[in-house]
Amino acid sequence: MQELDAILEGDEDAWNRLVQDTTPLLRGLASRTFSKYGFSADQATCEDIASQVWINLLANDRKLLHTCRDQQAWTPMLYTLVRNRCIDHMRKTRTVMLPEEDHLPEPDQPPTPAPGLHKEWIQGHLNRLSERERILIELFFLQDLTYRDIEQTTGIPSNSIGPTLKRALKRLRKQIEQEDSA
Repeated sequence: MQELDAILEGDEDAWNRLVQDTTPLLRGLASRTFSKYGFSADQATCEDIASQVWINLLANDRKLLHTCRDQQAWTPMLYTLVRNRCIDHMRKTRTVMLPEEDHLPEPDQPPTPAPGLHKEWIQGHLNRLSERERILIELFFLQDLTYRDIEQTTGIPSNSIGPTLKRALKRLRKQIEQEDSA
């Protein structure tokens, strides 16, 4: 991209043209990224995201601009920067809705099974799992806790909860398939 070469050589007019021409694209990408994640963002927030992208491109002696030029990856770089800044914004502004205490199940009260499934049948399959897997399934699926809430409750690192749940569900599925084929 010739414009990048001019910018890297210090041409301010080329930079101003690039910002003016590309900012609407960045705002649109930000708006679509927010809606993709179910987050409502106003025009000012999308403008802030675009500004953060421009700041990122100028940081560290324009390192990202050099990378874009060398790899000829201008559009993917812009998309990645916008997506990452949107995710950063959503993380910073996220609010966690905690259920009211009168809606929480009693600690000694077992979770209610889905309609049409026998409680004993479900419990029998869950009991075949390790204690860790069983606790994670109950907290995540039956009590609707987030990974962060589960980490705070159990001390299990949040980055290991997903893989453990995946293995537990795979084991449950295998148990049920074996039972059905017998």
